[in-house]
Amino acid sequence: MLEEANMMKRLTYLAVLSLLAVVLLACTPAVVTPPPVEPTTITVVDDMGREITLNKNPQRIVSLAPSNTEILFAIGVLDRVVGVTDVCLFPPEAQEIPHAGTFFQPSVETIVSMKPDVVFAASLHREPVEQLDALGIPVVVLDPQTIADILANISLIGEAVGAQAQAESVVAEILSVFAEVEAKVATVPTEQRPVVFWEVWSDPIWTAAKATFIHELIEMAGGVNMAGDVDGTFVEYSFEMLITKDPAVIFYGHAAETVEEYLSRPNWGTIAAVQSKRVYLVDQDIVQQPGPRIGLGLMELARHIHPDLWK
Repeated sequence: MLEEANMMKRLTYLAVLSLLAVVLLACTPAVVTPPPVEPTTITVVDDMGREITLNKNPQRIVSLAPSNTEILFAIGVLDRVVGVTDVCLFPPEAQEIPHAGTFFQPSVETIVSMKPDVVFAASLHREPVEQLDALGIPVVVLDPQTIADILANISLIGEAVGAQAQAESVVAEILSVFAEVEAKVATVPTEQRPVVFWEVWSDPIWTAAKATFIHELIEMAGGVNMAGDVDGTFVEYSFEMLITKDPAVIFYGHAAETVEEYLSRPNWGTIAAVQSKRVYLVDQDIVQQPGPRIGLGLMELARHIHPDLWK
């Protein structure tokens, strides 16, 4: 009996200890791992190789180039743009945004007064960029030379303003247009690809050479750039050289004259494109502007160079 009583005491003691352990565990606060601290800044590398640190999701943006403004519009943040320059004409809403000076001479004083979180500039804005840097205002400089650069700039601006998904969508849409054109043009034999002259200006004659995305667009659209064998970007071309190359298709976008006036230029009647009336006035902003409408520019060229593919 005594042994049984001792056994009961031990069992009761163990039960009490177990119950006490359960109570203590229930009363002990759980260890909660704090969520990771979200960084408040982001660092990007611009086209000049400069590392720029700026606030995430900047709310006050100044754009000093029309292509930058178009990108900001395309990725859905135009409402955050507080300053543009005089040549930022698209979209039309951009014309209502206050000017931070002109494209070639932006006003640093005006930009500072706009209290921007970030400024998107072009490579020609070296002096204002240096002044803004000295004042601690983040400036991202863009200098696209190729189609790949244009697409990369869209992604870069999207990253800088916290609109990566929108930027990726814009790039994907452009690439889909490229793929559509490429698939159609791939059926055209090399010998059937016409010589194309893109006229930048007429007096003197200037055109787009090999190191331009206009050259890339012409080639992608199924043409042969008349100045594709010339190194450099935009080059002067003599009338004699133009006659020798004898382009079958001519594009121009400066709108200094109508197509009818172009076709009646003195001494130009011997050029194949003029004889066949394959001279086209196009919106130069969708071809020469390194922005999100570059897909539209390619489509415009392709439809005129090979109209039979788009019937």
